[in-house]
Amino acid sequence: MSENAVAECLETLESAKRLCLQIHSNKNEDPVNGQQRAHEIKKQLSARLLLLRAVNRESYEQLQRAKGATSEHRAALEQALVNLQALQYQKLHLNAIIKDYHGKEHLYTQLPLMSKEEFLKDHSELQNATDHEVMIARLQDELKERQRLSGLKQDLLKRKATLISENKAKRIKLEKLDDKLEAFFRSVIPVQEYYRSTSL
Repeated sequence: MSENAVAECLETLESAKRLCLQIHSNKNEDPVNGQQRAHEIKKQLSARLLLLRAVNRESYEQLQRAKGATSEHRAALEQALVNLQALQYQKLHLNAIIKDYHGKEHLYTQLPLMSKEEFLKDHSELQNATDHEVMIARLQDELKERQRLSGLKQDLLKRKATLISENKAKRIKLEKLDDKLEAFFRSVIPVQEYYRSTSL
């Protein structure tokens, strides 16, 4: 209820009180005049009481609406608190994951990279870069170098396979020559024996 409505209600209540006092004080007057006067006062009093009853009903309905709104706001506040607690839990969980991540030894830290100082000597364009950017550049440089070395290794493996194949072919050829030489020496033995026997 507004302040004006409360003031009007109090004024009506005060007026009804005065009318009740008038009825009480008029009991000592002339019964005929007093009865008529009491009837008029009762009419006015009934009107005031009806007004007070209407105001009472309206204030009760307003109170119920206020209770409903308060209940809705309380439920919304409780839900907001639950959501806040869930967010705080998620924040703690994510902070724990981040802390754990920073505490772990990462694979790239175990790579035998060129030192940062040597790398920056060769790559002066990265002098003002952040540590993160420098690390990414070092890793990319290491990857390129490893790819180059891997290519060289593949070339050497191909050359090795070719040489093994060539050696195998030559060994087979030599073995055939050995067989021919051995056959030749076996065929020469009777001739040698003949010359030995004739020279005696």
